Amino acid sequence: MIREGATERFQDRNIFIHPAFNEPFRVLKEAYALSYYLPSIALVTGRAGVGKTTLSKHCESYINSQPSEYKAHRVQLKSVNSETDIIVQSARGLFGIPVKSTPAEKLDAFCSSFKNQNYKVLIIDEAQHMLTQLKGKSSQRYSDFIKVLADEGICVLLFGVEDAEKLFTTENYSLMVKGQVESRGMARCEMPIIPNLNKINGSVNPWEKTINYYLKHCQMPVDIDLTARQVLNKLFEVTNGNFRALDRIFTICHLRFESNKADSITEQLLSDVVKVNVTRNKENNPFISLSGN
Repeated sequence: MIREGATERFQDRNIFIHPAFNEPFRVLKEAYALSYYLPSIALVTGRAGVGKTTLSKHCESYINSQPSEYKAHRVQLKSVNSETDIIVQSARGLFGIPVKSTPAEKLDAFCSSFKNQNYKVLIIDEAQHMLTQLKGKSSQRYSDFIKVLADEGICVLLFGVEDAEKLFTTENYSLMVKGQVESRGMARCEMPIIPNLNKINGSVNPWEKTINYYLKHCQMPVDIDLTARQVLNKLFEVTNGNFRALDRIFTICHLRFESNKADSITEQLLSDVVKVNVTRNKENNPFISLSGN
């Protein structure tokens, strides 16, 4: 296999839609369909690394691949320091927002430009950064941003860690704002972690399917049976069924292959990668006992 560019080719693989994504994706598709008739907002939460960003990217790709003239725009929210930050970040890459204008004028400009360019869906990843706006008058401005988008026929899909659930806890808002967001057809869904191997019933193993996907797109030789039950268990143990941790392991293996520090994925390479980049200590490295070193 060609070493040069191996890591980039591995990272450029298609988005993997895990079976665990099925229910959240169904909820999001229903929210999108509902937005043609009623204000529609949906929130997807979950632990870090379970695949929220992957699912948000898939939603954007799915909507933009449909024959409809309407499009989706995805933004990965950064730190929010003011009530206008959400608007400015959401518009980045699409159009400019007048600098010398009030928050209300900025919101009007965003809605007009967004719809004029045939965008129908705004996907906000890392939505938990909006929590900084749930203080005093800022909570009303945050609520205004979401409800105005929904009332304008823009479907709002929010993705965030478990704390993002607080965005729709009415106790966070004043009596004036209370219920403004929840009343707009909001759906919620929590993404689960991949279940433990020992709790799987039947022949279809979601974790094995995950590993097979990575093997399919691997850009370096593999000299270990990664689908062997013992190896699957060890990979699950060090990642806790976390997509991000698993991706980190495979990416580092590719980086070592590309820099001529490894010729293939072996038990020893997995042991080294896990020790240095995951557990950082020998005692918590299951590949030590697996490889006999």
